[in-house]
Amino acid sequence: MELTFLGTASAYPTPSRCVSCTALRYKDWVWLFDCGEGSQIQLMKSSLKPGKISKIFITHLHGDHAFGLPGLMCTISQNNQRSEPVEVYGPVGLRNFLQVSLGVSRAEMGFTFVVHELQPIPEQLPPELWDIDKVEQCSLHPNETPGTIIHCNKDLIWTVQLGVPPGPLIRSAEAGGNCHKLESGDQARGADVLVHEVTLENALEQTCIEKGHSTPKEQSVRKLLAEAEEVLGPVLYAQRT
Repeated sequence: MELTFLGTASAYPTPSRCVSCTALRYKDWVWLFDCGEGSQIQLMKSSLKPGKISKIFITHLHGDHAFGLPGLMCTISQNNQRSEPVEVYGPVGLRNFLQVSLGVSRAEMGFTFVVHELQPIPEQLPPELWDIDKVEQCSLHPNETPGTIIHCNKDLIWTVQLGVPPGPLIRSAEAGGNCHKLESGDQARGADVLVHEVTLENALEQTCIEKGHSTPKEQSVRKLLAEAEEVLGPVLYAQRT
């Protein structure tokens, strides 16, 4: 197993760092986690092959996590030999974003793809900002096959069948994926690898709490890293600035 951090910056790419994109390579496939603007450039600089990407996971629909996806799909299309579809996972609204982007640009894929959407709960997207129960449904792209809508269970866990052995359940204590109320390292216990995103410096802790991000000194973050250190030894991390 190999992790490649293609982008760790926040909000927008810089001359030296691209925004969120992490690749997991294992045997003959690659899974991509987030695909911010500029991810294609970083991908081309790496040893990874776009045609090997089989699954793409978009954590949320902010531009620094998703704006690179339509272009990447077109790049993957240069490999017309694949027989399996590319599976894309993300919050409700991702399919509409991808379908409109590819449709308006008249982009045809050399492969089929399927988008599976996770239905948020009301606390994640306040109704006054966006009524998540009335997300516009658009027609299928010519190369798209129907996906599924995935709902969370009573413990706020969205279960996705990925064909790999299940690991520890990682729960979000707050609806927005916020880590500020994680009280122990249980979420990391038993994990082979822990990747935690730290967005702002310690002096901006209050801003992080308001925005649902984290800082390096937070107790919950330190406990998570301490638990991971039992497996990995010294932990290295890059702050997203």
